[in-house]
Amino acid sequence: MNIIICGLVATGKSSLARKIAKDFKMDYISSSTILKGDMGFNYVKEKAFWDKKGLSLFKDREKKDFDKKVDKLQLGLAKEGGKVFDTWALGWLYKGKAIKVLLFASDSVRISRLMGRDKITKAEALKAMKERDTKNEKLFRRLYGIEVTKDRSPFDLIVNTDYLTEEEVHKMLKTYLSKALKTL
Repeated sequence: MNIIICGLVATGKSSLARKIAKDFKMDYISSSTILKGDMGFNYVKEKAFWDKKGLSLFKDREKKDFDKKVDKLQLGLAKEGGKVFDTWALGWLYKGKAIKVLLFASDSVRISRLMGRDKITKAEALKAMKERDTKNEKLFRRLYGIEVTKDRSPFDLIVNTDYLTEEEVHKMLKTYLSKALKTL
């Protein structure tokens, strides 16, 4: 059994996925960390990577199919079970046993989170968010025919994180997963 947490930038998926992995003693797998490693970057050293340097690398991602390699690796890891995935596309791609969670938030909340997390201005956060959303949406539509900003059909739980603290979302998801994992 796996737990797959998807969402756009600054919806809280990475923070939440790390906590959930720890709660349930499962391995945490981050598609962004794998992707950055494949592209030759150190995740720890590249703070605010996607909001600065990373945006210029979308052409490389498209030409070299880095995302397909990452997704193939994740699909292989998912077959092992016992993983919590922090990902953009796996919720649509993986057909095995998993609880799939989609997090979303309004643009204004996501911009505020980006500003706080990456120490950037509102204008920089808006630009980075829009650019990442647009480029990822086009990339995953081209690669897999997935509408990552519109199609919510594969998900077991969909959470609007706008009005909840990180701790509240964590508590809610932990409760939901505790009950769901008992029945599966």
